[in-house]
Amino acid sequence: MQSSRPRVQGRRLMHLRRREPIQKLCSRIDDRIGFTATGVIRCAAFILAMVLAPDVRAAVEVVAIAETTAPQEPEGPAEVPPAEPADDVLLPPLRALFKDVDGAIGATVSYGPDFRGASSTGFGWKPVFYLRIGKVSISSGTGFVTKQADDVPSGLAVDLLKTERTRLGLGLRTDGGRDEDSSAELRGLGDTPDSLRLRATVRHQITSAWRATASWSIDALGRGKGGLGEATIAWDHALGAGYVLSLAGGLSFADATYMQMNFGVTAEQALRSGYAIYEPSAGMRDVSASTSVRGQLAENFWGTIGLGLSRLVGPATRSPFTSEPFGWGVNTSVAWSF
Repeated sequence: MQSSRPRVQGRRLMHLRRREPIQKLCSRIDDRIGFTATGVIRCAAFILAMVLAPDVRAAVEVVAIAETTAPQEPEGPAEVPPAEPADDVLLPPLRALFKDVDGAIGATVSYGPDFRGASSTGFGWKPVFYLRIGKVSISSGTGFVTKQADDVPSGLAVDLLKTERTRLGLGLRTDGGRDEDSSAELRGLGDTPDSLRLRATVRHQITSAWRATASWSIDALGRGKGGLGEATIAWDHALGAGYVLSLAGGLSFADATYMQMNFGVTAEQALRSGYAIYEPSAGMRDVSASTSVRGQLAENFWGTIGLGLSRLVGPATRSPFTSEPFGWGVNTSVAWSF
């Protein structure tokens, strides 16, 4: 009885040989199949040929017929319609909201008295940020500049009126309390509370070089911090290469509540500290002068360095813990502006 093994091997060999042109055909079809009508028709014709055609040649003929009857695809990459400009895609309210944006992230380093009237001094640093969208801005402090080369208001601020020369604004800023452990000269006086100050500011550009600023702030939380007024006049001079020299002078004045919180000594404080009781009246707090240079350090990086001098006057100089009415300090900052 003749073995069927050679016939089985022959069938396997024939099957393998038939698969070679089929694999080539698969590769050819795979290269041309896409998410198009032509690709779908070719794929369906190939599957039909594999099922119905008695041999490979018939399968090739069926696919060839499908290629001639299917809609022809243009050679080369398909043309892509030009994308609409991003400005046309954004909604008008968003364009109006973000068309006037300015911001900065950086750090400031300073050296000066531990508090107004202190004889002790020290270094300090803090990270800073600033963001302005239209007429509203928020920042962690002052003492740095942005690409707009404009004053950076502290805290949350909004421009109520802004013309070519005059700006009227309203802001809310933090008023840090005093820590008696920060200096030996404050021992026994206790800490003063943190609060928020509501501040109204008016600024007028007198000429292209001269500007004047005045402000009045009150304790928004009613924690006994009182009212404080400040007035400054400044002069700017371009040094070239994008750097600007500024000179400024100013004065400040406060009501009796502010003076008592910052320079007064109550009977209880006198018992703990040994200082004499002192109840200052409203009046001038200090006069000051400063100079600074600001400019662009590198692309999107801005810096400033400044020197400030101040002198306590009026009721503040008579405070029992005012040991040094004259104070000076330096500060520098670097910020990445966007």
